Amino acid sequence: MHVMKIGLYLCECSGSISEKLNLHEVRNRIIELFPDLYVRIYNLLCSGEDLAALSEDIRKERPERVVIAACSPRDRESQFRRVIEEAGLNPYLLQMVNIREQTAWVTPDYAAATAKAFTLVAAAIARVRLHQPLDRKTVTACTDVMVIGAGPAGLSAALALADAGRNVILVEKSAAAGGMPISLYEIFPYLECGPCLTAPIIDDALHNEHEGRIELLTLAQINSVRGYFGNFIADIRAIPRYVSASSCIGCGECVAACPVSFSCGQVEKKAIDFHSPGALPHVPVLDMEQCLRSRNVSCVKCRDACPVEGVIDYDDKERTVERKVGAIIVATGASLLDCSVFPRLGYGSISDVVTAHEFERLISSDGPGGGKLFTSSGSSPLCIGIIHCVGSLDPAHKSYCSSICCRYALKYSAEIRRRHPETEIYHFIKEWCLPGQSATGLFRRAQEDSLINFIRYDDLSTFEVSYSAGGNSIYFREAAGSLRNMRVDMIVLCPALVPAPGAAELADILGANVDENGFFVATNEPAGCIETSMRGIFSAGTCRMPMDISSSINDGHAAAGCILAKLKPGGLIDISPEIAIINAHRCTGCMLCKTICPYKAIVTSGSVEGKAEVVMELCRGCGICAASCPARAIECMAYSYEEVTAEIETILRESVKKRNQG
Repeated sequence: MHVMKIGLYLCECSGSISEKLNLHEVRNRIIELFPDLYVRIYNLLCSGEDLAALSEDIRKERPERVVIAACSPRDRESQFRRVIEEAGLNPYLLQMVNIREQTAWVTPDYAAATAKAFTLVAAAIARVRLHQPLDRKTVTACTDVMVIGAGPAGLSAALALADAGRNVILVEKSAAAGGMPISLYEIFPYLECGPCLTAPIIDDALHNEHEGRIELLTLAQINSVRGYFGNFIADIRAIPRYVSASSCIGCGECVAACPVSFSCGQVEKKAIDFHSPGALPHVPVLDMEQCLRSRNVSCVKCRDACPVEGVIDYDDKERTVERKVGAIIVATGASLLDCSVFPRLGYGSISDVVTAHEFERLISSDGPGGGKLFTSSGSSPLCIGIIHCVGSLDPAHKSYCSSICCRYALKYSAEIRRRHPETEIYHFIKEWCLPGQSATGLFRRAQEDSLINFIRYDDLSTFEVSYSAGGNSIYFREAAGSLRNMRVDMIVLCPALVPAPGAAELADILGANVDENGFFVATNEPAGCIETSMRGIFSAGTCRMPMDISSSINDGHAAAGCILAKLKPGGLIDISPEIAIINAHRCTGCMLCKTICPYKAIVTSGSVEGKAEVVMELCRGCGICAASCPARAIECMAYSYEEVTAEIETILRESVKKRNQG
């Protein structure tokens, strides 16, 4: 009968382990139980000197299996596997035992810690005998990347990837790139013009040295995504613009000639018009629902006014574009909570109650007042109330802080003061959120202004806004408990930041998870990971959590960096062999595994009808499917039923033996 040679390596961890338990006693007892193994004790196995000694010892002794009792496998397992592999042994013939965190650090009794370490090591030896050699697989991959959303996060990611020589497909559902900043007259904290700030970035993405590397698809949405990390295939629905983006010179003659005007929020637009002033690409889009042609009127005034032949095409059709990419970044941004869910605030029924986004338009130089503020009666406001946390920090709506509201509300104070020096301003605050030096500076300036007042409140439900000829009345309860009544000419609501419309549907298409608020969930948020539950798909910016523009840009860079690290030049990616496998003979086809797999790694088999099959490129070996399979048809490589059972049985046997001896 073959006797398997096993090497056991015990680490003192420079006293962190050896001072809490007796490793020599563990060694002696293990040799009694398993006389066919050899044992070595090292001071600090992860040090360069001891790693070299470990490698040399494995080359000399030629063990068939290795057990290392040291710290957490999460800390050092990959390093030890690499050393073992370099020494000529399959890296998956290693079993680690955590006798530091799970024994030395949590078991104060010296004898008990020693006994516990012995039991865990014995269980590992029983298990490692059943380990099978596994081989990592390498698959070819596409190194192109798709970025969904051309706001600050998406643009920064696209530029970083293009700088690294990658081709990028930038998908934007609106008619122009830039996201929310291009609609902001001034951006916190330095009160810079939004379109002016973003235009050079967008221009850099569309032209200059990146021309040809970044393909921008505007008026486009994701229909479907199939495949896996390294080999995704996306079907993209392109909505007709009716204007050729490649031929249009952006002169605007078609806009001037269009006879149809309509109100879009607080903006007067034509049936054919630019997305917004300064938007890029500077190409108008025809809204066919507003066009006279949708009413069977044969109007061609925009086409006749265009100086370039063939630019306007009334027969433009929706089309589907297919692109193959290796990774995907979701940067779809965020939106504002619908303030009509707070009827007591008067939004929608009182004309001088506006949201933050609408207020941005009112103070814009090309807004209805030419940069000046006017109430619905046409007068300049003498008193403006700004209500913070409309829906934020509210268990009945959004319990989280929206992060940016306090800062842009202070920006409004500065903008109002510059336009209307005599206007009184009231900030109704629940909590202040003012991180960073710039925010504190604006706050100090507001504090020093005698016409700016701060009033703290506890609950938005205590507010009630009513309208009378003399202005708007605000009834509310202060945080101190007293009821107040104030009259203001205009009220600005700062709503909670929420995921952009369609985020949940996009997450379902991608197979990614969202949290209870609809934001994309990262696999390990505390560690700063921005990869979603679907390998190869990353989230960045405010689709992940509320954040400001600067943070969104950094988030985009981080997502690009992760992809560049994982999707290496040459188009090859490694696939871990520690995945689930399905025994088709045992599988009953109930598809419970497919339903519960968090990584969408299980599909209906294409080779055996009615059976389940694992897509190895998607599987992460979490074991949920194996634990749930009623037919025990699924096993995880390196975590087979036999291996885990041998480990558990040894622990139980040694525990019973200890109890009987006691």
